[in-house]
Amino acid sequence: FYPNPVVDEIHFKGQAAMENGIVSIVDPLGRLAFKSSFKESIDLSSLETGLYYLYLSTDGGQSFASPLYKIKP
Repeated sequence: FYPNPVVDEIHFKGQAAMENGIVSIVDPLGRLAFKSSFKESIDLSSLETGLYYLYLSTDGGQSFASPLYKIKP
């Protein structure tokens, strides 16, 4: 996904591989901040600035995790 750090939107490559995927974003305390079905781009403008963790998962058991930094415009 890109960009990281993010201001408003994140974009994904290889969306065919993540068909039926779920995007979850949690804060450092493990609280769910955002959850959505997988899309080519996702609007994160509602998140506060700071560090988050992005998780992608599919019905097929594939998963991916990465830190995500939300910054001010």
